[in-house]
Amino acid sequence: DELCVHECPLMVLTVEEKGQVPVVHPKKTNYCINCGHCMAICPTGAITLSAFEGQAAAPFSKEDLPDSTAVETLIKTRRSVPYAPSGHSAQPVSWTVLDTPEKVHELGKVVVEWMEDMVKQKNPLAEKLFLAGLVNTWKKGKDVICRDAPAVAV
Repeated sequence: DELCVHECPLMVLTVEEKGQVPVVHPKKTNYCINCGHCMAICPTGAITLSAFEGQAAAPFSKEDLPDSTAVETLIKTRRSVPYAPSGHSAQPVSWTVLDTPEKVHELGKVVVEWMEDMVKQKNPLAEKLFLAGLVNTWKKGKDVICRDAPAVAV
């Protein structure tokens, strides 16, 4: 199924031969940022990352997930939601919803521009998070920022 290969944002995993177990790409052994995406999506629990040692992902199936109406109802009926995140009714936080793929792509573009600046400035974070690789991948047409999400809330 190779779900982990397709989920990895830095494309660290690969399948050398169809039907074989995914492995770490030989040229990308140091690129893993321990995001946990591969571990979370693996249906057999075969992947563990050192950053998540002792924390197995809870198994689930798509049938177990609530639909959007159920999630909305849950959020609206939570007593704490009207007061979050400030703990009182001031609500000093606001949300912006990007509700089209074009708007989401524009957000990705802004993030990539920031990443490029970080790389040019030789910021240590740029090297640690392999931002140059992410920028290059974006420029090749693969959305490694928003992962082709149809909408985003920020």
